[in-house]
This record gives sequence, C-alpha cells and structure tokens, in this order.
Amino acid sequence: MFRSQSILALSAVFVAGLLWRKLASNTLNDERLQKYYLLDFAPAFLAVLSARMLSNYLSRDDADDKRLYGLEHAVLNIADVPPKEMWMNMGYWENESTFSSACRALLAQTLQHAGILVRDQSGAVRRSATTVNLVDVGFGCGDQTLYLTRELFSGENSEERRPIVENYIGITINKAQAAFALDRLEKSDEATDVPSTTHIFCADAANPAEWPSSLKKNLSRVCSVGNDRASTWFLALDTLYHFQPSRQRILSHARNELHASLMAFDLLLSDSASWWQRLILRAICLVASTPYTNFVSRAEYIDTLVQAGYARDRIEVKDVSEHVFSGIAAYMQQREEQLRPLGMGLGKLKGAGKVFGWWARSGVVRGVIVVARV
Repeated sequence: MFRSQSILALSAVFVAGLLWRKLASNTLNDERLQKYYLLDFAPAFLAVLSARMLSNYLSRDDADDKRLYGLEHAVLNIADVPPKEMWMNMGYWENESTFSSACRALLAQTLQHAGILVRDQSGAVRRSATTVNLVDVGFGCGDQTLYLTRELFSGENSEERRPIVENYIGITINKAQAAFALDRLEKSDEATDVPSTTHIFCADAANPAEWPSSLKKNLSRVCSVGNDRASTWFLALDTLYHFQPSRQRILSHARNELHASLMAFDLLLSDSASWWQRLILRAICLVASTPYTNFVSRAEYIDTLVQAGYARDRIEVKDVSEHVFSGIAAYMQQREEQLRPLGMGLGKLKGAGKVFGWWARSGVVRGVIVVARV
C-alpha cells in the first residue's frame, strides 16, 4: 500500500510532465525543433527532479522532526572549552579506565624504568632523590610538561622539597600545540617551593641542525650543568616513530651533543610479522605520513642506539604492548559509541582506533619502553 506521501509525489510527477509538454507544444511549433530539444526526455527530467525535491520534503516523518530537538545541543553544555586536560599518547591501561589517567600512567611507567620514579618494598611509587635536566621532544599540549615541572618533587619534607626536574626544555614541531602549552604554563597557578626553569620551543626535533639559536643556547646551558646531583635525560614519549626521515639524527645528537640518557615509549615491528601484515602496515604509514622504515625489529632498534653511541649493555627495551594497544582501542570505541547519540564523534581519530585494535589482535607492532643510559 502506498503512503500518502508517495501518492502526492507520483501526482507531482504526472502534473509536471503535462505542464512541460503543454509549454513545449505552444512554444516550439516546428517538429524539427521539438526533436532537437528532446521533448520526450525533458518531461522525464523535470518529473524526476520534482519528485526528488517533493520526496525529500515529504519523507520527513515525526521521528526526523524529533531529531531536530534530540541530543545535539550537548556540545553547548560542555563546561570547559578547551578541556582542562589535553593529554595525547596511547596510554598505559593496566589499572586505568580514563584517557588522561592512562596517559599519565604511560609517562610514569617510562619514568620508573629510567629510575626517576622508584617503587619501595610495599610497591608504592616514590620519587627519586636525584634531580634531572630534561629535554622533552614531542611534548604535546603541555600536560606532561606541567606534570614533570609542577607535580614531581624530591625530599621527604617541605624543607627538603624541590622539583625533580630542575631544568626543562620542550621541543615540538606543532605551532598550535606549542602556543597552547605555553599559554597553559603562563596561566598555571600551581606553586612550587623552587620553580623549575621551563622553556618551550617550536622546532623540528628530528633535525637538530636547523634548530633556532635560542634553543641551542638554552640546551648548551642546561646540558652543561649536569653533575652528581642532576643528570641529563632525553624524553621521547610516543613520538620517535613519527620522525622524518628517521630517529637516527636525534638519537645521535642526544648522545653525542647533549650527553643525555634516553627514555622513550616507541613502536617496533614484530619479528614474526608476515609479508601481508608488513604490506598493510606500509599502507597505514603512507596514510599517516609516518616513515615505514621507522618500524624495525628489536635487534635493529638496539643496533640503531649503539650506532648513536649508547653502550649495548646500557640499553633496556621492555615490551608493554598488552597494556597499551587493546586499552586505547577499547576506550576509543567506547567513546565513539558515547558521542554518536549526541551528534558527535571521534572524527579522523576513529581510524587510528581501528589501527590500534589491529595491532592489539595481530601483534604486528609492539609498544616498548626504551631506556639507554650514558
């Protein structure tokens, strides 16, 4: 049985066809002109166009009308714009259920493996007595900067209390993130007894030769004050695999020019990856503008560090994949499902969630924490 809307649409098609033929017969008396203008085709074209427009209008049912007053206005009720936290890494999900806490946990895990944060016999995390001069590449929107310079302290009491990060230099290639992070640092009201010296620069960390003179000057100052009390560390949290054309230049610079130990979360290629999986990964890298050649095996990664100047017996690589990929993939899927009824979504991040899920299921890519000491 046709709905009333369908009957009206068909009626419109019929009337439109009649009107067009009447107009054409009154205007074009010459039979040759009628054939030239394809009068048999024109009514059909007008009819289809009219039907389409009328159908679009009439097919809106009550459910669609209600959708105009659905949940899309949720975006108007978001209290904090921008959000108070803007973390961005894959996270460490062993005991975490929210994105910001998982991101913070991945940073904490990296600091623990470097010995900057330590666990006592009860398993509780304690701050190390040492302080560090830190060069942080790919620091994002400043969340880890604030965490490192405002939340980490050494000393058991207020008299001994001092920041673990004594000098901080952050480098990011993203201008928007650099400006955002700098603004947050300036507005931060978190007080410390002895404020750390914090500097942020917008530069390509993968190409030290092109760094601005102001950055080089600050690095020279910071890296020259290393002593028994303060060591120099190079932090690369979930970023080195993006570096163009490779990690080699920055790793060599960190070891030989900055004389810094390395702590990082990075991605490796599984030794058991099939040719088909490698082909898929190559396609993903092409879309993501990430060098496929950065995905190397564990042995090749260690060789790269040795070529950069780090001693082989001072290098540690710990696989933490099981606490990374499945957690971030599940969280992103959950968030997409939560946002969809509100007329929102993950946008281009949705594809990244699918990739993380594939990595979790296939094991083709491994997430590792790397520590290389000078």
